[in-house]
Amino acid sequence: EELAAELVDARDAGVVPGSEEAERIVAKHRDSIAQWYEVTPARQLILARMYVGDPRFHEAYNGAQDYLLELVTAHAAAEGVDVGNPQWG
Repeated sequence: EELAAELVDARDAGVVPGSEEAERIVAKHRDSIAQWYEVTPARQLILARMYVGDPRFHEAYNGAQDYLLELVTAHAAAEGVDVGNPQWG
């Protein structure tokens, strides 16, 4: 809930993907799922795409799942991930 609220606030405030604040949010998202398995930038991108594609996640992210995907995509690209074809492995 806290992460979803931060996403909405950041989106509404115009936080730009790749900015320091955006990177902090991306790291917080990654940390929230890293308790279950290693989360590489490519894996995080694949998961963020799933959140957009699966309506069950729309409520969980307060409608900000598309914005999260923008932030994660920018981060993954900066980390050298082929964002057109990210690989889980």
